[in-house]
Amino acid sequence: MGELAQLAATGARNGDAAATLATIEEQSRQTLEEMRALVGVLRDDSDPAMMPQPTLTHLQALLVRAKSAGAKLEVAGNPRALPAGVELSAYRIVEHLLDALQDAPGVEVGVRFGDDALEVAVSGPVRRNGQAAIDRARERVLLHRGTLEASTHGGRAEAVARIPIYAAV
Repeated sequence: MGELAQLAATGARNGDAAATLATIEEQSRQTLEEMRALVGVLRDDSDPAMMPQPTLTHLQALLVRAKSAGAKLEVAGNPRALPAGVELSAYRIVEHLLDALQDAPGVEVGVRFGDDALEVAVSGPVRRNGQAAIDRARERVLLHRGTLEASTHGGRAEAVARIPIYAAV
């Protein structure tokens, strides 16, 4: 845009207005096309960065994608809208804990809405290198001053995360 203004000022001094206007028109159209392309990228709904953040209502779809071998989801308590940070973190915690499990029958996810906390439990056949995923989940839980208890018994991992709920939306 600055180049166009400079070109207009230079053309006015040189006296060749017709040629200057033609160049300004050409460069203006090119700039407009570039701006439309940029705005088009921003409006592209298929861009993952532009998609809404996942919530607990998306857990069933996550289970189908992550553990297609018959994973089960159970919800208990009084489901309700939670603060956005809690919703997103709970979803990500489940996602991390699922990464610690094999894609095999017996994967179970439980979500319990308590009065003052959200509890998420994930269990299933443990993956050989699942500890890193559990550590990532623990970091998320600690961001909310919650707790995560994880254990492995006979090739099966179980983890329970408890996230305090301080305010409802």
